[in-house]
Amino acid sequence: MTNEESSFIEVGEFISPLEKFIRQHKRRRGSESILGLLEAALRLDSQKTELAREREHARRETRVSLAELEMIAELAAEAGEENYGQQYRLMELAQAAAVASCALNARNLFSGRLAVAAKQAGELERARVAYADAIEGLQIRGRLFRSDPSELLSAEQALREGWDKVKPRAEGQREVFDPAGSDVAAEWMDIIMWNSDLGSDHGLLAQADATMRIAIRLEHWTDVRGEAVAPVVEKLRARCEASIGGSMLATRCLVTLADALIEVGQWDLAAQVHRDVVEKAQVDERHPTGIHAVIQESYCHLMRGDVRACQARLKILDTRFLEKMSQLVITVAAELARYYALDRLARCRAGEPEPAGIRGHVNDLLRRVSRIVKTDCTDRVSYLQTLFYAILARDLSALCAPL
Repeated sequence: MTNEESSFIEVGEFISPLEKFIRQHKRRRGSESILGLLEAALRLDSQKTELAREREHARRETRVSLAELEMIAELAAEAGEENYGQQYRLMELAQAAAVASCALNARNLFSGRLAVAAKQAGELERARVAYADAIEGLQIRGRLFRSDPSELLSAEQALREGWDKVKPRAEGQREVFDPAGSDVAAEWMDIIMWNSDLGSDHGLLAQADATMRIAIRLEHWTDVRGEAVAPVVEKLRARCEASIGGSMLATRCLVTLADALIEVGQWDLAAQVHRDVVEKAQVDERHPTGIHAVIQESYCHLMRGDVRACQARLKILDTRFLEKMSQLVITVAAELARYYALDRLARCRAGEPEPAGIRGHVNDLLRRVSRIVKTDCTDRVSYLQTLFYAILARDLSALCAPL
C-alpha cells in the first residue's frame, strides 16, 4: 500500500459524532466532567457497559455546572443530526448529572429534553419515565413554591400531550405515572433511592425530594387507578429493610415512605411505618430521625382523632434535650417547632389551655430554620434545603392555624 493510499484511508475513516466530540474536547483540554460523560456515552454506544450503571455513576459521581450541561445538550443535538441513538444516550447521562447537580427547574428542563430524545430514538418507555420526572417537578413547584398556576398547568399539559402522541405506539400504552411492570414496590424503591442523597452524613434534608415524588405516585395509585395502597406499602417496607440491610439509609427510606403516606392522608399506614423507624431501625427518640418519626406518628394519631395516643407519643420526647440539640442541628430545630405546634393543637383539641407564648416560640424556631433557604436555587443542595423549609413552613401553618 502506498503512502498516498494510507493517507486517504486515515482521512476517510468514519468517525461517529461522539468520537469527534471526544477528540475535539481533548484537543481543547475541556473539563473532565464533560469528557467523562462523553466517554460514558461512547461506551454505551459500543455496548461495552449498561445504561443503568452509567446513569448511576453520573448521578452519584459527576458534578457539573449548568453551563456544562447545556454544552452536553448542544452536543447531543448535533449528534442527533446523524444518529438519534447517540443523542438519546448523551441526554440520558446529562439528565442523570442534572439530578445530582441542579435545582428543580434545570432538572425539569433536562428531563423534558430526555423525553424528546428518547422518543426520537424509539425508546418509548424511557420517554414515559422522563415525562413523569418532569411532571413531578412541576407538581412539586405547584404544591410548595410560589408559582403561576396557569403557567404550571400549561407546562404539565404540554408534557402530557407529548407522551399521549406516542403512547399508542408504546408497549402497554401506560399512563405517565403507571408502573412499568407488576413489581410496583421495586419501582418505587428505585424512585426513592434515585432521589435520595446517599452519604452517611445526610439526613432528612436528603429525603425531601424523594418524599414528594413518592407522594405523587401514591396519589396516582389510589386516586387515578383506584388501587389499594397497603399491599404495595408492605412490600416496599420489606424490600427497603432487606435491600439496604438495617443501615441508616434503610431508616431514611422508611421515613421517606411514611412521610409520603402522610402527604396523601394515609394516617394508619404512616403511623405504622414511623413506629417501625423507632422500634425496628437503628434510631431512638434522641436521634434526629427518631425524633422526626415520633412526632410524625403523633401527628397521624391526632389526624385520626385519637388525641390521647398523640399526647402519649409526644411525652416520650425530652424537650430539654431537644432545645439543646436544636442549637446544633438545624433539622432538630425544625422538629422542635413541629413538636410545639403539634402539642399546642393536641392540647386545644383535648380542651386544655394553649401554652403561653407557644406560637411565638414556634415562629422563632421557624426563623432559625429559614437561614438554610436560598433565594436563588441553582444546585441540588440549595434546592433540598429550600424544599425542606417549604414543607416545614406549610405544615406549621396548618398546625398553628386558628381553631
